[in-house]
Amino acid sequence: MGARSNRRDEIVEAAAQLFMQKGYTATSVRAISDAVGCTEAALYYHFKDGKRELLGAVCEVFAPDYQEILDECRDAETLGEFIMRFGAAGYKRLDTQQVERQRWMIAEFPHLSEDERLFFSNKLLGFHSGLAECLLKFVPNAHEAERAAWMILCTAIGFGQIFRSLEVEKHTDFSAPEIISMLKQALTCVYPKKTSSKA
Repeated sequence: MGARSNRRDEIVEAAAQLFMQKGYTATSVRAISDAVGCTEAALYYHFKDGKRELLGAVCEVFAPDYQEILDECRDAETLGEFIMRFGAAGYKRLDTQQVERQRWMIAEFPHLSEDERLFFSNKLLGFHSGLAECLLKFVPNAHEAERAAWMILCTAIGFGQIFRSLEVEKHTDFSAPEIISMLKQALTCVYPKKTSSKA
């Protein structure tokens, strides 16, 4: 079992490296199997749908653990506290390697098939749904929770892309904590003074 698991991990790691170096569409199953030192049949043993299934496995490894981020915020007592925790949890996971992976995912997106794009969309929609569920205790209704969740996600993703991926952070003194604080101010003005249902 351990050898099978290790071989699977090796295949995912090799695919990830090749996808980032050459692009997903330009990387063949043969190139991945050659990089691992296995046959194509062995690769298909672990990944029945081949490269498409591998893309999902690579993205699972590359994506930040969204559930972990939400778990760090769940017991917040106010919307402001929730936003500050969410921002801090996301920011600490945004290291150089994660930025490179996000660059790759965004650059690759236009070249993917509709089904492959759907994988990315569903991942983001799932995170949005979990975030909206957490926010529901601070806002008047589910519709407002969904809107607030999009506002938070757009700010977080925008920060990651503009400040980190485009390296604007090097050229400004406008910091992540300031952005998080401004988002907190904006949303707590829109949804003032509702505390958690636990209170």
